[in-house]
Amino acid sequence: MGLPIALLSAVAPTIAKMIGTKLENVAQTKIKEALGVDIIPDAMSSEDLDKLKKAEDEMLLELYKLDVIDRDSARKLALNDNTPRVLAYLITFGFFGMLLVINFLPEANQSILNIMIGSLGTAWVSIVNYYFGSSLGSRNKNELLLKPK
Repeated sequence: MGLPIALLSAVAPTIAKMIGTKLENVAQTKIKEALGVDIIPDAMSSEDLDKLKKAEDEMLLELYKLDVIDRDSARKLALNDNTPRVLAYLITFGFFGMLLVINFLPEANQSILNIMIGSLGTAWVSIVNYYFGSSLGSRNKNELLLKPK
């Protein structure tokens, strides 16, 4: 490619970052399409630079749309997944079950049981924070934003 990277970086930084990576062919195609040429020229007019800037803006918009679609599909997947709820129940029952049983087990097993209770307690606190703490507020905000007006 004959176009100086410094010039391309100033006008279209996202396209310039693709040069020298696996996406170099995409960058070259975008440049050729924007300029309407088959071979990228070594020199460019101000009109060509404007076309490159417009191609950069269009590509950023496309990337943003893909990002939004990706996040939306991840949210929909999370809504239909029961794994966090099942794990929350198992960890909660395990934690409180261990608290009930610990007094009836032999003294020799106490150190291992203390480690287990510590791990289950930490996991349980994370669950409580997820369902009732800061994550709940964030989730409620997201649900409000997704509701049509």
